[in-house]
Amino acid sequence: MVVAAVAAAADGSLVACSMNGNTRLRCGSLMLTLCAVICIFLSPTMLAGPNPANTDDAFASQADWQQKQEPQNFRDFRKQFLVYFNAKDRRPWPPLLSSKLRNPSKIVAFLKFVHREHGDIDSLRFKYFDRRKQRKDAVWLAVYLAEFSNGDLMEFRFGVDADKLLEKLIFTDPNYNEALPVLTSKTPLRLPFGNGEDWYVLWGGLTEDMNYHVTSRSQRNAIDLLIRHADSQSSHRGEGKQNEDYYAFGKSVLAPADGTVIEVIGGVRDNVPGEMDPGHLTGNTIVIKTDHDEYLLLAHLKQGSVTVSEGQKVNSGQALASVGNSGHSSEPHLHMQLMDAAKMPDATGIRMRFDRLLLNHEARVWNYAPIRTNVISYPAQ
Repeated sequence: MVVAAVAAAADGSLVACSMNGNTRLRCGSLMLTLCAVICIFLSPTMLAGPNPANTDDAFASQADWQQKQEPQNFRDFRKQFLVYFNAKDRRPWPPLLSSKLRNPSKIVAFLKFVHREHGDIDSLRFKYFDRRKQRKDAVWLAVYLAEFSNGDLMEFRFGVDADKLLEKLIFTDPNYNEALPVLTSKTPLRLPFGNGEDWYVLWGGLTEDMNYHVTSRSQRNAIDLLIRHADSQSSHRGEGKQNEDYYAFGKSVLAPADGTVIEVIGGVRDNVPGEMDPGHLTGNTIVIKTDHDEYLLLAHLKQGSVTVSEGQKVNSGQALASVGNSGHSSEPHLHMQLMDAAKMPDATGIRMRFDRLLLNHEARVWNYAPIRTNVISYPAQ
């Protein structure tokens, strides 16, 4: 499920926010939707990150796209940003903004809103410089942890040009993965699909390059699954303009464990591919309380496909619904996460492990936590 609500748009970039919980706020003419970190789907071909090894050793090392030395132009911008952000006279911002920004007034309004909500920035600590590029002309980002005078911790991600001017801004929750222990599931889990189906792990793992979900406490061990054609590696037929063009759309979703259904959402319409519905976040959703008091969340299900109801007991492997494209999703896929509490704002994500998988069509593995670029399946019967 990636960074959530759009606050303002720049030249091909977004000012975005995400917070646990759902709150709608108005800042002048600027409508902000602050919500749990939900997914903006990016094709793997758009991500120039490393191809991780299929072992847990990949989790131990710092991703090679996270440069730890703060570039000089970012360092200079950071100092000036603090002066402007904390200024009592609310001096004009244009000297810090690139001419490439289409809506600088919205960005200024948004930053003033952040100041009203959180207060001054007491410290702005450089974390790493993201050397990934999603496109050839994409802006590189430096990630900073901001400590506000009211005690809040949030992250700024700045895109800064050679002239030390702001080209892109993202404002989001801090990466909880750095501070929290890794919880591993007690619940015996199976994959949520049938035998002989190959599913591609678009997002999964413990580092941010493999799994953007780690920036959200409740989603930090979530996985996103879709189906790709073995030859073309595309997730859809033709141009992918309709949900029915996507190989995953309409596929049966099975219960990953025994448990009791505690929440069902089934009436959210499926999006047109490429569009998203942040107002409904997880879209059509099933939450199951497992027999080990853990909580499975299956999201973005197809409208009208849910076949279970709240309070119903389900067995592992039982058909529950179909894969859809509802909520804050731009492409048919299945989002799956395991939590230690029933509601996302209260929960910490738990690492999911599965038995007797076929990994990348060949290796049979047990007690395995899928990571990005894995192809996972059960043997055909």
